[in-house]
Amino acid sequence: MQQLNLSFHNNYTLLQKIDSLPTGPDWICKQIKVEGDLKDGDGKLRQAKVELWYRDPVECIKEIIGNPAFKEFLAYAPERVFSDEKGQDRIYDEMWTSDWWWETQVSK
Repeated sequence: MQQLNLSFHNNYTLLQKIDSLPTGPDWICKQIKVEGDLKDGDGKLRQAKVELWYRDPVECIKEIIGNPAFKEFLAYAPERVFSDEKGQDRIYDEMWTSDWWWETQVSK
């Protein structure tokens, strides 16, 4: 049997490690009613209450932008990137390298 060298020895210590991770924005839970495509005995579509778990997207974006671990991966201005020194072979690989970002920047 192969040794995995895990940093936890059982379920309890794994859960302790998980609980020590940064949490970020709070989770929100709402009960919603959904309608299926199956009909009940009266010919009406069946309905069920389910839990919808989500996070506020604005708070998530604030968390990402404010996290120093992501600093080198965020771009706040458009940039034209080229693969050659003459600037003839343009690279489009991130949103900030697109023409759209340039056009949006100058239209404001």
